[in-house]
Amino acid sequence: GGHITDAWDRRTCTTYLQVYQDPGLFSGMELGPGFTSPPPQDLTYDDYIKYAETSMPPESPPLFGLHPNAEIGYLTNSTEKLFFNILVMTGGGASGGEESGGGDVVRDTMENLQERIPEQFEMVSLSLKAKPLLSGPAGPYIVVALQECGRMNELLGEISKSLSDLDKGLKGQLNMNQQMEDLATALKINQWPGRNPFSKCLWEKLAWPSQKNLMAEFADMILRVEQLVQWTSDLETPKSIWLPGLFNPSSYLTAAQQVTARKTGLALDKMTTETHVTNMWDVSEVNDYAPDGTFIHGLF
Repeated sequence: GGHITDAWDRRTCTTYLQVYQDPGLFSGMELGPGFTSPPPQDLTYDDYIKYAETSMPPESPPLFGLHPNAEIGYLTNSTEKLFFNILVMTGGGASGGEESGGGDVVRDTMENLQERIPEQFEMVSLSLKAKPLLSGPAGPYIVVALQECGRMNELLGEISKSLSDLDKGLKGQLNMNQQMEDLATALKINQWPGRNPFSKCLWEKLAWPSQKNLMAEFADMILRVEQLVQWTSDLETPKSIWLPGLFNPSSYLTAAQQVTARKTGLALDKMTTETHVTNMWDVSEVNDYAPDGTFIHGLF
């Protein structure tokens, strides 16, 4: 920055001087990959500027001493932003008829989601029902069920609130803010809100990793809720769990290890997980619990 304030600044500046203040500057010294010092002849200030502009190779990570892969993140973000803007400009192919305006598509989609969104879980009653069972053999599984319901409640609450706020904003009862604008844009192009890295919506942050569009992921969410409803109705662990349908699948695998450790008396920190493919074609064929561990389905 122009000031030497400690020994590290002096060391840095000394290193630059030792490397670049060198007689090789007058004989084509390489200042960077593919960029050498100008030829030894009388050049004006403008000549040096022109030489740098015409001889400097295109910017790339190796030019700055970085690995070529350092550019992947930047290119990915640029591509996502470009295609997101194209989607917004073209309307995203949202249904509603050729004569349907963007506002009609947003309103229809919003009302459709509000009608289909499941109710939140009653965590107080669930916790009271689970309390006497936590010390039992299925205790670790029940803990996972409660954690999954809690996370699902956060997502369902945010979806309900944001859709309600957007509804009021479209009716003029609330001032439209950036989060509402981003939500309306996502609904218009059938994109899960928050998927765009520049969006202020929290749906993506509270959900699970996915690349599905809005309607597909909303249907996926309903299936996840149905599994949790069935699981928490009597807190009986499913004979086969839809593992990808959980927010945190690894927690369920850890619970399976804990249950097996209690059952066999083995040390938990000495256990590992093995995966075996069965000859059952459908989850309906699972009639009993696995002898050790757990049955899972839904992997690709």
